Amino acid sequence: MPNPLRPLLLALLLAAPAISAPSGAKAQEIADCRTDLPPDLNPRIDALSEASRPFANGEVRLAPVSTGPISSGPHYLVILSPPRDAQGLRQCKTLKFEGDKGFAALEFNALTADYDPAKGLIFTLPALIYLPEESFVNSMVMTLTLNQSTGAIDVQTELGNE
Repeated sequence: MPNPLRPLLLALLLAAPAISAPSGAKAQEIADCRTDLPPDLNPRIDALSEASRPFANGEVRLAPVSTGPISSGPHYLVILSPPRDAQGLRQCKTLKFEGDKGFAALEFNALTADYDPAKGLIFTLPALIYLPEESFVNSMVMTLTLNQSTGAIDVQTELGNE
């Protein structure tokens, strides 16, 4: 079922130039799931099958996780992907915003995927950020590029103009 907010979000992004976040806003970052997450999030990584989406014949799996109520977050994106370690486990990475704050929302039902042989898997995911100390709320669209051979994950963002 299509998300009714997706056309509005895309229209806002196309109609106005991207803006910069406030000077204090930090970028999103990729962290290791097993070592760099809030302690209460680690047990939830094992329960990803219901909320996750598989790609690349199941070798890559993306899932939204939250440490609080679904409606209030914070929200993170877990990425399970090659390469595998010596024990055969896929790397586990988490996309988070401004340290452990996470995102205010992830529009996981609007996640799209594409493949470019020269770059790898390319995911596009709308999100919402909230910086209470700066009274800053904004939508953003993240583009994640995953190289399955090296495990490298590149993240580009475009803030909405709200």
